Order: sequence, then C-alpha cells, then structure tokens
Amino acid sequence: MTKKIIGAVRYILFLCVFIFLALEIILRFYNPFQTRLKGDKIILPINQKIKFENDKISRLDKEINHTKNALGFRGEEKPTDLNKYLSVIAIGGSTTECYYLSDGKDWVAHVNTSLKREFNPFWINNAGLNGHSTFGHQMLLDDFVVPLKPKVALFLVGINDLGRANMDNNSMISHEQKTAVGTEYNVGDSWIKDTFRNLIKKSEVINLIYVLERGMATQKQNFRDDIQLNMSVKDTVSISQDSIKYAIYTCKVGLDLYNERLRKLVNTCKKANIEPILITQPLLLGFGQDSVTHINLAKIKNIQNGNGDLYWQKLQAYNDITRQITKDNQIHLIDLANTLPKNSLYFYDEMHYTNEGASKIGEIISKDLGKYLREKYPQYLKK
Repeated sequence: MTKKIIGAVRYILFLCVFIFLALEIILRFYNPFQTRLKGDKIILPINQKIKFENDKISRLDKEINHTKNALGFRGEEKPTDLNKYLSVIAIGGSTTECYYLSDGKDWVAHVNTSLKREFNPFWINNAGLNGHSTFGHQMLLDDFVVPLKPKVALFLVGINDLGRANMDNNSMISHEQKTAVGTEYNVGDSWIKDTFRNLIKKSEVINLIYVLERGMATQKQNFRDDIQLNMSVKDTVSISQDSIKYAIYTCKVGLDLYNERLRKLVNTCKKANIEPILITQPLLLGFGQDSVTHINLAKIKNIQNGNGDLYWQKLQAYNDITRQITKDNQIHLIDLANTLPKNSLYFYDEMHYTNEGASKIGEIISKDLGKYLREKYPQYLKK
C-alpha cells in the first residue's frame, strides 16, 4: 500500500513538472495573455491592432478599434527627426489611455487635432497605460520616455495612486499592468521576496499566474474600466463631514508617498530637459446634481469610498498635492478636476470618459496647453 502511495505521489510530481515545463516552453513562443509587466519591467504593446465588439458599455461605440504604434503608444508614428518637432507625450493610467474609446476619440487624439492647427511641426502620443500609478509612470519615464527626449510630458495623475493608498515606494507592482490595481504580494522584505521577484522575471508561467491573481484581486475591489455605472436614487447614502475628515486623515501615508513619487517624476523630467506639465484628475462624483439623471452626486454610493462626497474629497487631497508641486517647482498646471463639469454625459462610470467626455477634455486641455505652448515655444507657431 505504501509503495502504491509513493508511486502515485511520484507520478503526480512528474506530471506537474512536465506540465510546468511544457507551459513554460509554449508561453515563451506564444503567450495569448497580453500582460504589461514582466518582473519589474514594463512590456509595451508594440504594433497592436485590437478590434472588438462592445456589449458591456451601452454609452460607448459598439465596435471599438484600438491601435498601438511602433512605440507601444496611441497616436502617429514617431518621426525620424523628432528633435525638430514640438513633441509631447501624455502619461497616465486608464483615464489617459482611454482603452474603450476608438482611435481618434481619446482625449489625446483631440488635443492632437486641435493643436496641429496652430503648431508645425507638432507630434503628440498617448502613453497612458491601464492601472498605472506614479510608480509605473516613473518606470515608463525612465525606460521609454526619457530616451525619446520629447519637449513636453503631460501627467494626468492621482486616481490610481488613491487606489494604491498605503503601499511603500519599493513594492512590487503587479497592479501596474493592464487591469491590476491592488495590494502588493505580501512576502516581506526578505530573501523570499527577492526569490519571488526573480522567479517572476525568469518564468513565463509564474509571471502569468501572478498577473492573473492580481487581476482577480482587482476585480474584487471593483477597480475596473469595463463596467458602466448605472446610478439610482435608491443607491444613495449620507456620510458626516467628521467621518470624511477622518477617512482623509487615514490616507496620510499614501498622500506622503504620492507626494514623493510625483516630485521624483518632475525632477526626472527636468534633468532630462523635458518640460513636465501636471493635470489634476476629474471625477463624476462629488457634489451637485447630475443634469442627466438628476441624482445627487455627493450622496451616490461608491463601493470603494462610501459615497461620492467622500470619494471626491479623498481624490481632491491627491489633486491638492499635484497643485502644490506645480507651485513649488514653478511648472504649469492644468486643473482639469475643477474645470470639467460633473455630468454623466461625460462619464460612463465614476472616472472614465464617454466619447463626449474625451472630446470635452480635449477641448479644455487644448485651450490651456495651447496658450502655454504659444508663450513657451513661439518658434513652432504656424506662420
């Protein structure tokens, strides 16, 4: 009986090793899962053309075309003589990438159309990556943007840093890939953590398992961009201002780390002779009555943050840091959070934009950015 058990265990172990090695080989040649992180390195989706039917979000196009160029960004291909262009890179998370908006309908594309009427030669790309916070932005900046040497970098930041709240600045960033924004893998600061990091870097199977596990954790937190928000007067709740103040107080660690990371982004840009411009993060929820649904946007329930008022005030705490950093560094601020109207015509959930929303944002940013660029780079104005 014992020999049979030992034999069965050996067979199971052999089978597990065989399956693992087979998957490892297969995934190295063909990986159907488009992850955007391998270990501590970002993998950009180079030369991808994605076409899919949208049956989840009724307020967006039924057919969506999403293209990535040779850089792995959205927008026109990089000119060979980019140094001669007034060049701009937009960096952010899903609210910059606008994954579910077709080519030409993301806000960066609208900025491109508008500013090309004024400046020549002009080039802008959308380097937004779903789920990325300022932690991921730093990696993107170091590895991809600084070598490009654009003249300007736009940063639409805040919402995903609110999502990563109390993480340390050196945590592993599985949440910095396409759909994962969650807590770090808690293995402590030890040889175990280093070993796990190395396994993720070297093994396609372990990296895939890790990414999928983080993705499921994210879905449990409802931190997604593929779900339409359907507001109802029944889904409202009141929260006292004292409770809101306490909730913001508990975010202090996250706010301090966000402050540190964002200042590092600004300093990296300055050292590379790239002009950083910061953009505050808008939100549908917060205050007032939605003109479409006539629902109180302060009292609407929010799974992550209690209600709209609490969610907005927490996000504004991050936006306030963004505003302060622009003052301290004497760099330009586009205060989109306080400029974009709170109207469900512009949002399909709490933070992600409809086609109309992206168009409105493109209009706001083009007007503000255009004025700044006219003063800063008059040599690129059309004659």
